[in-house]
Amino acid sequence: MNGLGSIKKKVSVLLLAALLAGMTACSPETPEPSPRGEPSSSSQSEVVSMGRYIEEELSWPASGVTADGALLRPDGVLEVIATDRELQRLGPWHVYQSADGGKSWSEREAPWLAELTDNIVIMDTDYDSEGNLYLLTTLYTEEYAKLVEEALAMGNMPPPDKIPPNLLYRVSPDGTLTELPVSWRAGEDGRVGIRQIAVTDGGEVIASQYDQGIVRYSLSTGEETGEFPIPFCGDILVCGGTLIVIEGEMIRQFDLSTGDEGNNIPFDGSVGPVTLSTAPDEKSFLRCDSSGIYRWMLGGNIWERLVDGSLTSLGMPSVNVDGFAALEDNAFFVLIADDDRYQPLYFSYSADTPTAPSQELSIYSLRSSDTVRQAIGVMQAKNPDLLLRYEPVLSGDSVITVSDAVRSLNTELLAGKGPDVLVLDYLPVSSYQERGVLADLSSVLDMDALCPNIARTYEKDGSVFAVPARFAVPQMWGPQEAGAAESFEAFVNWAEKVQKDDPEGKLMLESVPVDLIGEFYLTCSPAWRNEDGSIRPEEFADFLTGIQRLASLREGMEISEEQRSALSPNVKSMIWSSTGTGEDLRIVTMLSQSFQNMAFPDAVTDLRENIGFSLMQGQAKDVYVPECVLGVNAASPLADRALEFVRTALSEKVQRTDFSDGYPVHLKALEDGAAYPYKEGDDGMQIQIYEGGEERWLQVLWPDEAFMKERVAQFSQLSTPSSADTVLFEMIVDETRGFFEGTQSLDAAVEAVVQRTQAYLSE
Repeated sequence: MNGLGSIKKKVSVLLLAALLAGMTACSPETPEPSPRGEPSSSSQSEVVSMGRYIEEELSWPASGVTADGALLRPDGVLEVIATDRELQRLGPWHVYQSADGGKSWSEREAPWLAELTDNIVIMDTDYDSEGNLYLLTTLYTEEYAKLVEEALAMGNMPPPDKIPPNLLYRVSPDGTLTELPVSWRAGEDGRVGIRQIAVTDGGEVIASQYDQGIVRYSLSTGEETGEFPIPFCGDILVCGGTLIVIEGEMIRQFDLSTGDEGNNIPFDGSVGPVTLSTAPDEKSFLRCDSSGIYRWMLGGNIWERLVDGSLTSLGMPSVNVDGFAALEDNAFFVLIADDDRYQPLYFSYSADTPTAPSQELSIYSLRSSDTVRQAIGVMQAKNPDLLLRYEPVLSGDSVITVSDAVRSLNTELLAGKGPDVLVLDYLPVSSYQERGVLADLSSVLDMDALCPNIARTYEKDGSVFAVPARFAVPQMWGPQEAGAAESFEAFVNWAEKVQKDDPEGKLMLESVPVDLIGEFYLTCSPAWRNEDGSIRPEEFADFLTGIQRLASLREGMEISEEQRSALSPNVKSMIWSSTGTGEDLRIVTMLSQSFQNMAFPDAVTDLRENIGFSLMQGQAKDVYVPECVLGVNAASPLADRALEFVRTALSEKVQRTDFSDGYPVHLKALEDGAAYPYKEGDDGMQIQIYEGGEERWLQVLWPDEAFMKERVAQFSQLSTPSSADTVLFEMIVDETRGFFEGTQSLDAAVEAVVQRTQAYLSE
């Protein structure tokens, strides 16, 4: 191909993050932004380096259109072959074109589409340098769909002779459609699996085949002409006389005329799936991923970073790059799939934009948050003059402890310094309020659009000093009698009764004190923690007594930290579903952070009688857990920008994406998240379980609409916040171990926790 930048479908490739820093286009050296929001400048002059790529959101050809092929034609026009069908990539097909890099679209006449039946699936597309379009297709008939369904029900695949063949068509510039017979190489089982094609100027089509590697075929004879020694690969691309192949964590290069392999190219600094494009001059190729856009000169030895993904929406965790084309004038067209929506982006070089943003907004959190990263991407794309810097303190290789991190932050904040935006999870919010560290957020909160009680969690004297962007809900699935218990003591009474009636039954997965404390901490601690974090002795004694009674019901094995972290709501539900009659495990409890967590246990209720959903029982009622709690440093010199970030994080655009890090506090996003997610014809999931020792399949769909509406109404009105404090939890476990082992009195255990908590709060 000459000057072609084919936009290919997303390929899931795991990439190795390396240390090599990319170079910005037209600027070999990029000055660091000022750490406190002041304009940056060179250490030797006041001249600000200029020039950077900026992002522009474009419109898509038509609402609800699913793209199957998108190409840059030899004449520089973008072309999208698309269908209106949402579930299956079947016809009728349409062709849209754009001569201005995707800024405007029009449907063009394509009479040859009438020769393709509606049951043809367009699997991949490519152009050659003469303007011929090539379509890799297959048929998907109702008969074949039924055959697949029947075969899968038996745990098989349809026989090779029943699988529709892959057909290759050529559409000439005058619109003539011609089928090109190709003798595709089949696997040992007789099946042909082609995932992608690339057409060369030498009259060949190169096919990336799932089980056969990369095979070359003649377009004139349809016969195989050679292969490349790669058993399995990702994206392929023809750039001039070179074949570019993604394999694992690197790119491999092959000379098309000789078949010889060139040097391997590592993916330095890349993150997530990678999409490739040929530069218009075919002297280089480019890659696009969530870390940015990079160029590699053929014969070169370094990636040149042109677009910094962290300064654009490419870095948002909800974004997948589905297509990419290098345009003329050094511009780029990128098609992203954002929360199941197609969004075209246009990147152009602006000589009038500073190479580095003139201001920096720092965002602090102990642990990484996808919601924060999403808000950063949304705000960053709209503010090219601002760098949003986010480096969570407790990364995977961090050696700092939570208490050390909190002490260091406190020192900065009390000195009138510190980050501009604070993610306050695991931090002493009430102490910050009292000391005037946090700014009032009221001016950016649209309470009518948010869950009222949750948005006002940290309201005091008419001011709101922090706001949860997300929240979690402690839930319980089990017998209706357990769900009807109105207090922690009533729940324990019920548990003792059913265990007495059936000593061999198991109440819940958690059965030893440390795990039971962890399970009931959130729903009980609001009853024995004062606003300042101190402990109420009498209520705390009731908590320990209840935990002791539950632990005495059945001997159990303590769950390790690794096991505990693996017990997601869905994993718990799967264990619960596979216990036969339900007498082996009566209850599953969970801290739910997504409506998706409710689909599996709801499906289990179809297996058993008299069980269902309830809010988890504790010493407190209507408990929710504030998550991604946002605050603004009152001393920030960029207070307006910090408040804008909070507003962005609470917007529907950010809140509508489900990262399973909490239910959205935005009401519309909460309602939409509960809506039926499957498209017509989708039958959800089929999960293998064991009931009464026999294998069976459990169909997991979505809870019915009425049930989900009840949950939305219930969750939006929850009124008792409960925050996790890992330091306090560890202190409780340490100081009460003797009580549960019988070597310490209840009063002594309570006093030890009260005194140690007080010392911790006074630090």
